[in-house]
Formats: sequence, C-alpha cells, structure tokens
Amino acid sequence: MVAEIASGSQARLALIPARVNHVHLIGVAGSAMAALAGMLADRGLRVTGSDNQLYEPTASLLRRLKIEVRPTYDAANLDPAPDLVVVGNVVTRTNPEATNRRHARQDHLDRDDGACPQSCGARPLDAGRRRRA
Repeated sequence: MVAEIASGSQARLALIPARVNHVHLIGVAGSAMAALAGMLADRGLRVTGSDNQLYEPTASLLRRLKIEVRPTYDAANLDPAPDLVVVGNVVTRTNPEATNRRHARQDHLDRDDGACPQSCGARPLDAGRRRRA
C-alpha cells in the first residue's frame, strides 16, 4: 500500500517490539488511523479495528488490506486480546473497548503519540485525551 514511508514514520514503526503480532485500532476508519492500519499491515502484522462510522473510500481500502473491521464498539472486539491497542483521538472514556482495555491493562497508545513511543505504551495514556496547543 505504501510505496515510501517518511523517515520519521519509518523510525517510529521500527520501535514496535517483535512480540507485537496483533494490533487493534479503536476508531480505525479515521484517515490517519486507516493509514496507520495500512502501514502496520504492510509490516506483516495482524491488524483489526472497530469504528461506528465506516464510509467509502476508507471501507474499501480497509477491505482490500484485509483488515477485519467491526462496525460497533464492543469489549468483545478485544477477544482474543491483541498485543497492542491504538486508541484514536475521537474515542471517549466511555467507549466500551477503551474501558475494557484500561481494566485489562493492555499495552496501548494514543494515536496522537505516533507509532509506539517508549516501546508501545510503557506510559499510561487515556482514551479521548485532547492535546492543547
């Protein structure tokens, strides 16, 4: 999918530990999250995601990349447990997947933090956190 990845993105993707084989993206249909899903899939990772607002052309792109997308947010979407959960910036604290992820203490990162800072979620991040300028 991605012919050439920017060097900064490539460096961040290189930080993904070898133990990570399955990544789940909460809010996968957003433009940045769909692009991230494609980059992760291109690296040979199993990528799943969920989003309650899946429209074209993103739906076709994710289908073509063979990314399994669940059309609703549900804690059951995290079973079996992925190695890493990426939380999109539009996801609220009440999202059932974000809530489940916090209780299960799964490795996670906020989409705004880029790909796997500090070895994929070594610091706690809250779903739905907004950055201030």
